[in-house]
Amino acid sequence: RNTHESKVELLTLISEPLRSEIHYEVHAPLLTQHPFFLLYNRRNPAGIRQICHTTVSTLYLSRGDVLFSEFEVPATPSMFFVCSGKLAYSQGIVEHHKVF
Repeated sequence: RNTHESKVELLTLISEPLRSEIHYEVHAPLLTQHPFFLLYNRRNPAGIRQICHTTVSTLYLSRGDVLFSEFEVPATPSMFFVCSGKLAYSQGIVEHHKVF
């Protein structure tokens, strides 16, 4: 597992612009794999840097964890990118019937 940024004391000592640049370098390669963010990065590099610095966060999940549920309305809308591993997505109620 990676160490959360808040636990790295040296990061509290660097300037805000440098921290913003680090966030861009860490998050932009994955974010810009999505066509919208790729175009946005080309049209507004400062905007994508702001997104990387202020809105992107990392979430670790384990096997069996539920990321969200059908009909759930989050307080803050979110977008998820799977960086590694597998994510199974199913929609609707899944019923299992025995066939004789």
